[in-house]
Amino acid sequence: MAWKKIIQLTSNRKGPRERIWRVRAREVVLATGAIERPLVFANNDRPGVMLASAVSAFMNRYGVQPGTRAVVFTNNDSAYRTALRLVSAGIEVAAIVDARPDPHGQLPDRARKAGIEVIGGFVVVDVRGTWRVSAVDVMALDAHRKSVTGEVRTLACDLLAMSGGWSLSFRH
Repeated sequence: MAWKKIIQLTSNRKGPRERIWRVRAREVVLATGAIERPLVFANNDRPGVMLASAVSAFMNRYGVQPGTRAVVFTNNDSAYRTALRLVSAGIEVAAIVDARPDPHGQLPDRARKAGIEVIGGFVVVDVRGTWRVSAVDVMALDAHRKSVTGEVRTLACDLLAMSGGWSLSFRH
């Protein structure tokens, strides 16, 4: 009702259109957005390399199956939700590659119970395939030296979902 009154007042008003409105609200809701950060590795621009949130959007919003065998690469828990959605959609998840040395918690434990291999302390170092993803190479992460070490392990897949965490987005 109050909005109708304001619209009526502003449409019948003569004179300057600028006005200062003081609004006192009982409650204020701040709803900022967030942007998922990508992770950086060799050939991360291949078709089939996607942000985990984009994979979820393709499945949930558009009903699209983005791949048949996926690897999820992350450094946070949010990508585990994507891995669980992939499994529930009938898409095989070869592994979750987590940069954290020993990922535990509700979501990593649910992923393990769903039969997904969780590879902690590893990172994706390269994507194989020319026109699309055919496999990813992973190596152990030496957090103290900030480098990779050990032998390369290759995981066959046609989809790589990645999540490097979230940044808040502000609009001015």
